[in-house]
Amino acid sequence: EAVYLSALAKAYAAGASVRDELVAFATKRINDPSLSATERGDVAAALVAAGAYDVALPLLANLARSQRGNWFWAYVEAAEKAKRGEELAAFLKAELARPDLSRKEREDRIYALIDHGGAVAALPYLRSQAETYGGEWVFAYEEAAKKAGQENQFLDFLVKWLEQPDLPRAERREGAFRLLAANRKPQAEKVFFSLARDQPPESPEVQQLLYLWGPRPTPAQLDWLEKRARDARGAEKGA
Repeated sequence: EAVYLSALAKAYAAGASVRDELVAFATKRINDPSLSATERGDVAAALVAAGAYDVALPLLANLARSQRGNWFWAYVEAAEKAKRGEELAAFLKAELARPDLSRKEREDRIYALIDHGGAVAALPYLRSQAETYGGEWVFAYEEAAKKAGQENQFLDFLVKWLEQPDLPRAERREGAFRLLAANRKPQAEKVFFSLARDQPPESPEVQQLLYLWGPRPTPAQLDWLEKRARDARGAEKGA
């Protein structure tokens, strides 16, 4: 039967009028309980080639869910070929709700959702990745939020994310400059203040903070500067 299916598929690809026969035979073969996952994949491939997507896509979706790996990409490719964008996006969202995905599998599904569902659909998953892993995922979330016209949502996330005490200084500094670029000066100033708190007066963090305060610091800011000066003099005397 596998040989006959292969022959039908080759004949169809060569232009023979065997589509109906191919679909009927492959559909019947799908229901054979003795078929392995690989054999079912061969049947699905023949159906996709024949344009019988209504039969092929559910089969490939089941294989993608149960076998994962290359079957996931086979389903994505077939759904794309069939122009079933909404169906594919729904499948990807269901996949992203699974608790058993590896980090790589989750990332693959997020990127596929961005491609086939758009930035808005991917935002919740990008935010989750940014919260968990930081780094490049913060950039990815920012880019998608801008494309979706939801930059303020990203900036609100960024303000909260920068409050993490164990976040590397470089990432906090970079985030503060992002807030400045987005006209979120008060929030940026708060981050720079936390960075400058334990730094020497000549440090980039203190200098940036002084720049933000301008030529006329508030009384509270003057008090902080005076305390820093006293502490610095005390440290010099103790040396």
